[in-house]
Amino acid sequence: MKGQPEAWSGAAAMRPGIGVFTGHAGDNKRHRHWAHQITIGLQGPVTILTEQHSITALGVFIRAGNQHRLNACEAISLYIDPTSNLAGQLLAEIGPSAGITTLPEKTTARLLAAFPTQSQLDQAITRVAGIHGAYVPASSEIDNVRSALEAGLRDGTTVDRAMLAALVERSPSRFSHWFREQTGMPLRSYRKWLRLVLALECAASGRSLIDAAMTAGFSDQAHFSRAVSEAFGITPKALIQLFGR
Repeated sequence: MKGQPEAWSGAAAMRPGIGVFTGHAGDNKRHRHWAHQITIGLQGPVTILTEQHSITALGVFIRAGNQHRLNACEAISLYIDPTSNLAGQLLAEIGPSAGITTLPEKTTARLLAAFPTQSQLDQAITRVAGIHGAYVPASSEIDNVRSALEAGLRDGTTVDRAMLAALVERSPSRFSHWFREQTGMPLRSYRKWLRLVLALECAASGRSLIDAAMTAGFSDQAHFSRAVSEAFGITPKALIQLFGR
């Protein structure tokens, strides 16, 4: 029917540091998330829209924090935690980019090769994590910070900036500057992203949206729904139905 919203269909999966979607990307509003995104067209180029311009290419890289909208298409999208070693490896190959750029052909080809027809997503994620050489060594400091934040979320305990600064032997003010250098975002934004990921993991495992929201520290289901819309441009229901149970 003319004017009917175009639905999302396909499959999604998450593992520590990375999420993946493959299938038909439907309607979405402009959004921004605190993960690097790579989207590759399965039936031709994809188009990413921003307020200022659009970019059309077979593969597109969107740096964390950049607002955008994806035109409806068949695609593979990867969402990569900016503190992960995989993010460093990909950025070394893609090159410096402050926003949204065309993905190099060799990177596009390697990622597509990780998703053969009928491939299980969990297996594809494993292949993605292993297709690049170790351009950038993992940072034990940022790993420690991420682990502390994740543990605090799962335990329901407060891990404040002073505690995180002590982990990496920096003053709280110096820590804030260092964290932004390492991740390209302020600590509060990354903390919110981890809360959203935890809530999605809970909801994808079959728990109710309200239970998932409260477990991850959102004030209520409406707060969680707004966070999903702001980060992905779609509703929690549309997103969760992509995860197989």
